[in-house]
Amino acid sequence: MEVFRPLLRDCRPASALCGAVRRASAVACPRPRSPSPSPMWRCGRRQRRRAIAAGRRMVRGTDLFAPRFRDIHAMAAEGPEECTFALPHALMPFSQALIPAYLAWHCARDFTADYRYLKQVYQVLQYGRPRRRWMLKSPMHLENLDALLAVFPDATIVWCHRDPVTAVASFCSLIEHGMAVSTRPVDPAGIGATWLGLLSRAVTRGLAARAAVPAQQLVDAPYSWLGSDPASGAPKLCAAVGARWTEADAVRLPTAVARPKGTRRHTYELSRYGLTRDEVESAFAGYNALRAEVDRA
Repeated sequence: MEVFRPLLRDCRPASALCGAVRRASAVACPRPRSPSPSPMWRCGRRQRRRAIAAGRRMVRGTDLFAPRFRDIHAMAAEGPEECTFALPHALMPFSQALIPAYLAWHCARDFTADYRYLKQVYQVLQYGRPRRRWMLKSPMHLENLDALLAVFPDATIVWCHRDPVTAVASFCSLIEHGMAVSTRPVDPAGIGATWLGLLSRAVTRGLAARAAVPAQQLVDAPYSWLGSDPASGAPKLCAAVGARWTEADAVRLPTAVARPKGTRRHTYELSRYGLTRDEVESAFAGYNALRAEVDRA
């Protein structure tokens, strides 16, 4: 079964686009963790209710043990979620604990087999459903773009650019609050050292791999397109990936980008994680040159 021209996003605001553009398929929260041979739209009502209830329990458990996590990465049982959870191996274990032995194994691994498995997951989810374009989103794909494109050769890659100093501080905060579910006490300085290395490595590998991506399959998007000005940025992004932006999409957009009810603004400080601006800018020096070009374009 063909997985038709998937759209891969590497940034957080992609869920807002999923909410506004209903013509693309995104992974719902219960599915990545336990993809079923019987997709939910073909399940009986009882089985569907059970799957949704399991997703809601997972979300409630996260909210209970890490109350601030929902301010950073709100989850909903029937909402879009990152496709990273469907990969057999990924960087996600490092969001639960610091695991030096796994880090060495991870960095040496060829992830092509993992993306073949991911493709099978989407073939299962797509079975019996009208052909639509999958929208997948995770910054974790950057470190393995070569493996991803070996399995999904017609994928369109959207690289959403953001100041690394802000992005690293925000990401470390996300990891800190997520790690609180499974690890106590949490070590902010350890998180900073680990994730500065992981994120800079991922971007360095992504920069090397993008040289082989055909121009028509690569879209560079300034963070403002979906971060600070989605009303003008979302239509630009849709046009760049060959999707039609409609009046109905424009009507849905304010709801899609609104802060979830009951959540607070996400605040963070780079210094909490033992990092300085100079350290981060040095680690991402090569990437910042590309980001400057994108911002000027």
